[in-house]
Amino acid sequence: MSIRNVQKYRGVRGMGLGWMYAAIGIIIIAVLILPALAQGVSLNVPATVTVMPMTYEIPLERKWNLISPIMRPMDDGTNRTIGLRRGLNLIGYSSELPLLWDDVIVSDGTDEYSVYEASQKGWLQRSICYYDNGWKFVPGSDDYLREANGYWILVWKDNLKLIFPEVGGSFTDLDFRWLGANVTNGIVVKTITQARNSGWILLSATYFDEDMQRYRTVPRHDENVHPWRGYWIFSRRKGLSLLLES
Repeated sequence: MSIRNVQKYRGVRGMGLGWMYAAIGIIIIAVLILPALAQGVSLNVPATVTVMPMTYEIPLERKWNLISPIMRPMDDGTNRTIGLRRGLNLIGYSSELPLLWDDVIVSDGTDEYSVYEASQKGWLQRSICYYDNGWKFVPGSDDYLREANGYWILVWKDNLKLIFPEVGGSFTDLDFRWLGANVTNGIVVKTITQARNSGWILLSATYFDEDMQRYRTVPRHDENVHPWRGYWIFSRRKGLSLLLES
């Protein structure tokens, strides 16, 4: 999924209907074969900060899209850490720098291992799952974590942490008010609410609640979206993009 900086907003129009959220859960369980459990994102604020006004465009297919928000402030070359819980975790990758999955470090707070070593110890499943015109796997379909993608990870040991070395990207404690986002097709820009009213997208973004162990929605259960978390967004036509402005 490619991301590009937007200097001028241009357009949208569209129609269609979305799938039921329950159907997504059935598919995920079928693919990963485990009841859903998850834990969220731990804070890690690097020292070197780059603050620049920027709008990120995340292209949306006419279907469910599993994305991760990218937002400023950002930095380069520092680690990011994401907390995990035993079971199914839905995370996002909110750096512009691709990262080889096998270079990720897994820590239990005492020891650190590569993803392969941690999988051999029974801490987590080595393969992770993402959605791009169908279910795909890392490693396999791709060997890298890519910007703005969401990923399902199966974990067997509680309270692990994923350490993404020197990837920089969005700070883990940021958030963005969902109803402040825009949608475009390259010609016209509308707010999320206007896009919903025009039949372009579903209003809600869906995430996996780590404590409730089930799907929740933005803005009903949380007003904001967060980097390093995965979200389902349904686009009702081709050629739309989600715009997040810092």
